[in-house]
Amino acid sequence: MRIGIDFDRVIFDTENFDEYFKNNTGLYHVEESVYDSNGNYSPEKHAEKCGINVETVYNALSDLSNFLYEDIRNLSELEGHQLVLVTRGRERFQEKKVEASGAKKLVDSVEYIESGSKDEAGIDVLIDDREAEIERAEVPGFVFDRQNHDAEDIIDFIRAEEVFNRYDVRGYYPEQINESFAADFGKAIGSFLLENDSTKLVVSRDNKESSEELKPAFIEAVRSTGIDVVDVGVGPADYAAFSGVKEQSHAVEVTSSHLPLDTNGFKMMYPEGNGFINEDLNRIKQIFRKKNFEEGNGELIETSYREEYVTEALELFEQIKDRSEGKIVYESMGGAGSVFVPDLLRQAGFEVNELSEEHSRPHIDPPNPKPELLRHVETEVEETDADMGLANDMDADRVALYYDGEWIDGNTLFALFTQLIRPERMVASIDTSQVVEDSFDGQIRYTRVGDPFVIDETINFEAALSGEPNGHYCFTQFVPYNSGTLAALLLAGTDLEKRLADIPEFYNLRKAIQVEEKNSKMEGIVQEASELFEVISEADGVCYRTEDARVLIRPSGSSPKIRAIADANSQQAAQKALDEAIELIENA
Repeated sequence: MRIGIDFDRVIFDTENFDEYFKNNTGLYHVEESVYDSNGNYSPEKHAEKCGINVETVYNALSDLSNFLYEDIRNLSELEGHQLVLVTRGRERFQEKKVEASGAKKLVDSVEYIESGSKDEAGIDVLIDDREAEIERAEVPGFVFDRQNHDAEDIIDFIRAEEVFNRYDVRGYYPEQINESFAADFGKAIGSFLLENDSTKLVVSRDNKESSEELKPAFIEAVRSTGIDVVDVGVGPADYAAFSGVKEQSHAVEVTSSHLPLDTNGFKMMYPEGNGFINEDLNRIKQIFRKKNFEEGNGELIETSYREEYVTEALELFEQIKDRSEGKIVYESMGGAGSVFVPDLLRQAGFEVNELSEEHSRPHIDPPNPKPELLRHVETEVEETDADMGLANDMDADRVALYYDGEWIDGNTLFALFTQLIRPERMVASIDTSQVVEDSFDGQIRYTRVGDPFVIDETINFEAALSGEPNGHYCFTQFVPYNSGTLAALLLAGTDLEKRLADIPEFYNLRKAIQVEEKNSKMEGIVQEASELFEVISEADGVCYRTEDARVLIRPSGSSPKIRAIADANSQQAAQKALDEAIELIENA
């Protein structure tokens, strides 16, 4: 993470320096402006108005080390991050202050900003004493006030930023996410719920060993705020959401989903079943940082919604199945899918070869159902002459399908589900292929990439189906949350030979480009694309049509990259559109 830190009034005692500067340079107050066209203080102008040689002014800035706040040296604790001093002002003046104070030795780099936004420095977060600077930079930020904060508050802020992601909380266990963190996070969640007039919380976990350690600490902390906790046991993320809907309560799943096994975290759901949006997660983060927790004595209620979950999944399966027999190879990767999927498949009538049956814990690292981690599934399907291979990730919110010698891509799976569900209304992320829209006759809405945005719109649009090409699919008749378990069951019951033959041929090509100044570059891309092409959407970057393809160019949410996706019914057209998009990115 590139951490942007302001100089004046954050690590440098500007007020006392100003007094020193006035007393040791001969400068005095003048009525005329001493600021340049960018609003920055100009020693050159000030010296000229006072009739003083400007070099005399700069010579007075020889040793400013006593104005550097001593606690700033503690920022060395932030190992693994880049500290970028981002200071606004005329470059010569600011550079002289930075060097004379010794601040340059304490950071990885220095960026001098005379005009424009501080995110031009390529920072991921900004520590600044002015809220307007953070708003202008459009990156997460901490408004630093020297009267109330010190370096430890900056460290606490960064620690939170490390694990509070766009949609959930994840980090390394036990370095970042541990029982102590779970306790503070549980108190923050409980305090947030009380702010929003809620009185209880459903809690579930995956079957990772660290989840077993984190869950009790989290539950106890939530209860300490006065919130009742409904512990529904162990299951996939959609089981937590399903149970929350039944309880008409918020829900939390202890999991880090498909990330490596040395990580863990928390996923939060609303009473409607959908995942938390950024605004509410940011509020929880604020409560977490300030540690201003409510106090109370909530009850613990232990129950299970397993029977209802299985019954309703099988009822939906019976409504739309093409078949209910066959041989299935299933790989849970040792994750929470093992709690439900084999049982669902067997009750539906299938013969199941469960590859991780002997593993009570996840054993494939990372537990992410990508082909390169599932070669053994391919082998087992071929050697046992099974009909298909199915796999889920750690918390079973994603699904993967191996059929007829290949892994079926996420857009094709989405198109299959449109055929099975036959929705009147559907929601898809903007990076979804045109083939999905072409596979059904109803209404479709596109959203920015990210399952909370997709499912939030799914609820608003009252859509029966939604998804993303990354393996996330939501069936609202079951629960408005991504369900890799139900998706696996429905795919098992699909006549794949017939259904796949009905999907139009398409090509979906992707490329990620490393860039500097991602946000400003995207502005140029959007403007250029608007002049050259028919723009479809600006919900997430820019989506436009060329003569033979549809193209999406969007900024990555987690890295300094811009992604280009070209979609067409021929490989030649898709490649041409992708090449044009890459050229557009590089020249913007």
